[in-house]
Amino acid sequence: MEKSQSSLPKTLGKVPSELKEVYERDGVELVADEIRGKEIAQYLGGTLALFEFYRCDRNKYGILKELPPFLDDAIAGLLSGIMVRLFQK
Repeated sequence: MEKSQSSLPKTLGKVPSELKEVYERDGVELVADEIRGKEIAQYLGGTLALFEFYRCDRNKYGILKELPPFLDDAIAGLLSGIMVRLFQK
């Protein structure tokens, strides 16, 4: 049975204002994206890539400044893993 639109709460699918502020400023309270970035970096480049990830995440070089919170850490993890692999060879 489908619920009609009028019976659904108006806040369904919306981010509470406190979480929205954390999301917009990409604070350290947003743990899920940090974990994703660290895992990608470690998978691709090992422990050395974690150090590179921390550097990229803190400084937000280039396009990382313009990306939304979850995507910026995933891309930072990807770049960190790739850079470490390139410099090891």
